Amino acid sequence: QGWVATATDAGKARVLSYTALSIPHVDAFSGGLYGPDADLDQQMASQYFSMFVLPDSASLHHSFWYYTLGYTSGGEGFASADDFQKALWWYNGAMDASFQAFPPTMSATELTKNGQVMMASLRLLFGGEPDDGQPAQNPIGQVNPPSLYVCGTADTA
Repeated sequence: QGWVATATDAGKARVLSYTALSIPHVDAFSGGLYGPDADLDQQMASQYFSMFVLPDSASLHHSFWYYTLGYTSGGEGFASADDFQKALWWYNGAMDASFQAFPPTMSATELTKNGQVMMASLRLLFGGEPDDGQPAQNPIGQVNPPSLYVCGTADTA
């Protein structure tokens, strides 16, 4: 995560400026996922976090995540579910390092009630008990180099 790298001592010494494309500052994003100012729409859209951190998540349910996100018919995606799993481990690392909050795990019923039928279907497929989420225990704080955040008005990320 570029924001995290930029906030480290090495990043402070080496990074002259930073531009993020569609990835908000991790502390701002965490505020949208957990706490008194959390955004329900963002919490619902981020339910996949709890699915990505499952053991062997890229291979579960006939490699659902690999065939949905990691494989492309043009051959430019990941070569296998095992290769794609390495990318998904970022979420495990983020959870373990606790520099980013994780949203509350919501039930399929709650997601459906709020109009998130697709996410509710994923919850039914991958399971997960509702919980309160997890705050960021190690927020990164201010990033010192000049920074630019670019995000389009139609960006769904």
